[in-house]
Amino acid sequence: MRRSQDMTMLTAKDLRTIKLPGGRRVGYVETGDPSGRPVFMFHGLPGGCLGVPAVPAATGARVVVPGRPGYGYSDPLPRRRIADWSRDIAFMASALGIYRFALVGSQWAAHTPWRAAAQCLRGPVR
Repeated sequence: MRRSQDMTMLTAKDLRTIKLPGGRRVGYVETGDPSGRPVFMFHGLPGGCLGVPAVPAATGARVVVPGRPGYGYSDPLPRRRIADWSRDIAFMASALGIYRFALVGSQWAAHTPWRAAAQCLRGPVR
């Protein structure tokens, strides 16, 4: 499949932000079916949430792609640890009204779903 002909890439017009406790903002995009099964997808490094392919609504998935702290449109989190971003994801899910979701990560983001799942299992973050 050639990207230029067969894939629509998400752009800045698709970007949204959410304000976290403490005032930081996380940039994210949503693609797919807005009423579909929620999936949080974590991009690899050094990329951001933009530039990922749009997911067709026919897949039945609501895909949320958050930006890592300090990348793209997400505010930095000085002295961050992986677990800190997991708390951000748990808060985002709750703020978006998503209480049950799948997690997908690739490349350098492969560890993130495990951390986020552990954080979310501890309960809602508000």
